[in-house]
Amino acid sequence: AFIAEAPRWAFVLGGLSGALAVFMDAMGSYLRARGGIAAQDQRLTRAYQTGVFYHLLHSLVIVVSGLHHSALPCVLFTLGVALFSGSLYAIYFDQRFGALTPVGGVLLILAWIALVLS
Repeated sequence: AFIAEAPRWAFVLGGLSGALAVFMDAMGSYLRARGGIAAQDQRLTRAYQTGVFYHLLHSLVIVVSGLHHSALPCVLFTLGVALFSGSLYAIYFDQRFGALTPVGGVLLILAWIALVLS
């Protein structure tokens, strides 16, 4: 039943994900302004900002992909964002999480392909 109702849960999930992306952007700006962790490391700052960009972009895509009545792209986009953007947020604090970034990237690529094929 959950998968069959892809449009509704995709809309809710995409909206919540978008709200989280805005929160993560604000939190990153706050930490940098306060001289927090990695404030001086431009490479980590760019990685964090890339995570926010992909997170927000794919949050919108999750909402739209739910309109196609196919759950697979929604699930792949959600997992991809969680691993890709989540790992980019996490490496801001601990660089060992960087190993998850390529896995999330592959899931996002597969999600786009699944969206086209659905």
